[in-house]
Amino acid sequence: MRVLVTNPPWPGPGYGARSDVRWPHRRSDKYLEYPIYLAYVVAILEKAGIDVHFIDGVANDLSVQAFAEKAKKIRPDLIAMECSTPSITKDLYTAKKLKEELEDTFIVLMGSHPTYFHKEILSENKFVDAIARGEFDLTIRDLSLALKNEKRQLADVKGISYRDGDTIRVNEDMPLIQDLDGLPFPARHIVKSDSYREAVFTGKRCTTIVSSRGC
Repeated sequence: MRVLVTNPPWPGPGYGARSDVRWPHRRSDKYLEYPIYLAYVVAILEKAGIDVHFIDGVANDLSVQAFAEKAKKIRPDLIAMECSTPSITKDLYTAKKLKEELEDTFIVLMGSHPTYFHKEILSENKFVDAIARGEFDLTIRDLSLALKNEKRQLADVKGISYRDGDTIRVNEDMPLIQDLDGLPFPARHIVKSDSYREAVFTGKRCTTIVSSRGC
């Protein structure tokens, strides 16, 4: 089972600050925060024995086409894309392009926008296979393991909405993570910190750790 976790491109002028940002937005400078939650997902997948890869389309200045070409070389069974409200039109375009290049790859969207509009996105975009609602760390792991199994029992995966023929299925919510100490440390050996900066620290390279959840 091969999974690609992504912060997809955000085409247009400047840079799209999306991952690990409370208010996703475009900015002229390249102060992009370390995508800590994606790094947690990568670590959890790796711990589960899954062959996991990561691409940050924004940090690496990738066009949608270049991003799709990189994904195509990996040949993932599943692509998990983080999305946001201001970038959703571009995100859906990217998902469509990925499905055109990798028609057998399962595409799941995650983030606050897909969580809220899960039914609408699935109904209107046939190239999206599922939505991971809410906290997506364990949901992406469980979805990956379900797809790895020949029976592909998606009905048993908590926290997803998915398409079953012409029907949109909405599974029960994944319980909120109570024991953060039970999570592995972020996979910084895969999601490397070289491309990220933090304005608070005068633009120096930095990384973060999450000690609690909620605002």
